[in-house]
Amino acid sequence: MGLEIKNLFEDNRQSSGGEIIATYDYKDANGNLLFQVCRTADKKFFQRRPDGNGGWVNGLGNVKPVLYRLPELLQAVQRGETVFIPEGEKDVHSLEKIGLAATTNPMGAEKWRDHYSDWLKSANCVILPDNDEPSRKHAERVARNLRGRAASVKVLGLPGLPYKGDVNDWLTAGGIKEDLLRLTAEAPEWKPEDKTRPVIVRLADVEPEDVAWLWEPYVPEGKLTLLEGDPEVGKTWLTLQIAAIVT
Repeated sequence: MGLEIKNLFEDNRQSSGGEIIATYDYKDANGNLLFQVCRTADKKFFQRRPDGNGGWVNGLGNVKPVLYRLPELLQAVQRGETVFIPEGEKDVHSLEKIGLAATTNPMGAEKWRDHYSDWLKSANCVILPDNDEPSRKHAERVARNLRGRAASVKVLGLPGLPYKGDVNDWLTAGGIKEDLLRLTAEAPEWKPEDKTRPVIVRLADVEPEDVAWLWEPYVPEGKLTLLEGDPEVGKTWLTLQIAAIVT
């Protein structure tokens, strides 16, 4: 009959049947609607795009995703305002209500794309993670991507947040704009943790020591041994034999 799955559901429901209770419009720099993020009554999210005929098609298709509130974001960056980056559209609106510039990426944690940072060049950015490990990892990923592009990058963990709490919870509990700006000013510039830096030791500083051998002069005790050879010459057999002798 030419029906598609989307034809079997009303426009205000996603394919799982969850009723949409909130929609968030994502627009390009000129204010043209690209897609919506929809929240359902069962707290699930999905994306849909205009079909050109007044209806919707689920998914992004070939639409390139953008940051939330992009036209307003670009104006704020041009004015030199600090940009706050929480995790979620609802948080963005909460920050805007107290007079701050804010944005977020669609589809939640770990979905930050490289090109998003291009819109934040020369901006002072403050990332506001939720109080859980996935959000903290997401914040680090965003910070790494922004570093060297934005004018400054800070990651601010808000005090007193409950587990999985966010900036909206913080504001609801009595947080105010002035406190947030103070915490932002006190927060240090984000720097990546250097986990690959080598430890350099001068040979003259190395103290000589006697070597205790497990199998002299091939395998020392407590040292790293590399067993190298062509395939099928007995490396595995030899390793198992050594293990058997030791045990």
